[in-house]
Amino acid sequence: MTPFELTLLIVGGFLGGLIDSIVGGGGLITVPVFLMILGPNAMAIGTNKVAAVAAQISALVVYAKNSHVDFSKAWKYLGFTSLGAIVGAVLAPYLPVSFFKWFLVFVAPVVLALVFTKRLWSTSKTPKKFPRLALIGTFFAGLYDGIAGPGGGTLLFLSLFFLGGLPTIVAMGTGKLANFGSATMSLATYSWTGNVDWKMGLVMAVPISLGAWLGAKYGSRHHDEENARKLARTALVLVSGLLIVRWVSLIL
Repeated sequence: MTPFELTLLIVGGFLGGLIDSIVGGGGLITVPVFLMILGPNAMAIGTNKVAAVAAQISALVVYAKNSHVDFSKAWKYLGFTSLGAIVGAVLAPYLPVSFFKWFLVFVAPVVLALVFTKRLWSTSKTPKKFPRLALIGTFFAGLYDGIAGPGGGTLLFLSLFFLGGLPTIVAMGTGKLANFGSATMSLATYSWTGNVDWKMGLVMAVPISLGAWLGAKYGSRHHDEENARKLARTALVLVSGLLIVRWVSLIL
């Protein structure tokens, strides 16, 4: 591991943890780092799962400590997300390389549309709840997380907030538990197939945990619903931008 690679792992991990701790999307920074070092292969995706698990644990501890995790519902989301992740990790080797590119073509505009539709974020309306659709949404978020990873946590947050009807800060915290399940199951699957560089993954696990802890601490302060929604929208704009940058990098 060269000094340049070590710097990439530390800086990329810290920034990825900060972003991921709010509405997910940290993998949009960490996965490219591993791709640069390990090359465009399953090893890069699998190694990123080590960092992803560390980030979810760190943020989850903070949110749980501040009572921002709905454990009464989280276990269902955890189960469906984990199942989706297992299926995704198994399917990943059989999917064409173009899958990720075209997936982002669909996802980025959808996320942007949700962010800029102000009425969806109005605190004057009680969000509707669609429990079954929320479970389906978390399954597909896990499925995508198992296949590729970057943006999976964001899809989880959107499912819990828009379909599950959870308060914003609770959707953030509960999403960390569900995302922990998908990241752990994906890591186990990639490890079983020999596609994890544990040394490199553990090196990034330290800075990404610190970033996730600081980000979750900041997020937990926004327990007022109006402020929490403003924070979530701001974070989603940033994640959407990263999604677009990632898509452009794939087609060039």
